[in-house]
Amino acid sequence: MALKTRLATLVSRDAKFRRAIEQIESGEDAVQGFTTLGQFAQQGNVDAQYRVGKAYLEGWGTLPASKTGRGG
Repeated sequence: MALKTRLATLVSRDAKFRRAIEQIESGEDAVQGFTTLGQFAQQGNVDAQYRVGKAYLEGWGTLPASKTGRGG
């Protein structure tokens, strides 16, 4: 893969990740933000995993689920 393509992919993924966080924090579209963060979390993104757990605890974009939010 060409360097330009790799850089574009990384920038695009980063922008998508930041947009998901904005959606949740602003309440603009918390459900979509939660869904996007969930995808990043499943791919192993540690920050996304933390934020998904916090979303479960706080009920941002999903119903509150303290057991799920604590990894149980």
